[in-house]
Amino acid sequence: MIPVVGLAFAGLSSGTLALLASLSGAATLLIFLALAEAVVILGWQPGEARGAPATPARTPARRTTL
Repeated sequence: MIPVVGLAFAGLSSGTLALLASLSGAATLLIFLALAEAVVILGWQPGEARGAPATPARTPARRTTL
């Protein structure tokens, strides 16, 4: 609220303030959608690894010399 009052005293018109308010709302919505998508993607990745069969670790064969 205080930044809006400061912008009003700086000489911006009410139309400009309304535009900035709607841009701020749209930017907030886009950020929330991006965060929700990131949570879904990062939550999905461990689920993919769980369904895959485990691969045994390969150990080099030991050679014995007499």
